[in-house]
Amino acid sequence: MFGKDTFSKVFLRLLRFMMLKVSKSSMYLRIVTGPKRIHPAVIALGLFLILAISTAAGLSAQEPNKAAVVVRLGEEQVTSLCVSFSEESLSGMDLLRRSGLAVENKVEGMGSLVCSIENTGCPADDCFCKCSGGDECTYWSYWRYQEEDWTYARVGATQTKVGNGGIDGWSWGPGSVTDAVAPPSVTFDQICTQDNEAQMAVAPEAIEGPDWQPYAVFGVVLLLLGGIMVITRRKRTL
Repeated sequence: MFGKDTFSKVFLRLLRFMMLKVSKSSMYLRIVTGPKRIHPAVIALGLFLILAISTAAGLSAQEPNKAAVVVRLGEEQVTSLCVSFSEESLSGMDLLRRSGLAVENKVEGMGSLVCSIENTGCPADDCFCKCSGGDECTYWSYWRYQEEDWTYARVGATQTKVGNGGIDGWSWGPGSVTDAVAPPSVTFDQICTQDNEAQMAVAPEAIEGPDWQPYAVFGVVLLLLGGIMVITRRKRTL
């Protein structure tokens, strides 16, 4: 596959070959094929090329969104991961799945229950195996980090939205809505930093295939170049 740098080099070569050269003895830009002033259409094409290259480079340089997920597997076992994604936001369930952790869940009604994370928890066919009745129940509780503190999520992870800079948490332990064990306190910068690149999880769609935008721009440029050449040749034959 051609990289973005390769496309830029091809664009520049096309500009040199098809359009302009600077004459040392003249103040005017000249067409490569003769000492004529540049046709207005060619000038427009040049401006389009500059705009197209700048736009493609700018879009490719945009930073992806990032959100963090903190998973408390036990008393002293905590995993924190940073997930990169291109969408404006993700559901809490999608964020967990894209973290790369092994997740078993059970679809129930309009939502989905998390039964096991990294082999901690219950099988999907018996999601509440540690809740045999009574007051004691050990399960995966879901948390949102808001205003520098953990808040027990009042809705399921499939219904929440996590945007850039957001933090979600999961905790395995006994409890209920009022006394479940929260994940440890963290900050977004502690998880999603350049020094923590090894823990960066990339969203699946970011690695599924190539970015076709540069190819599309390149194709449009070739079509415009061909059209300009045809128009120029026809005018010369008239």
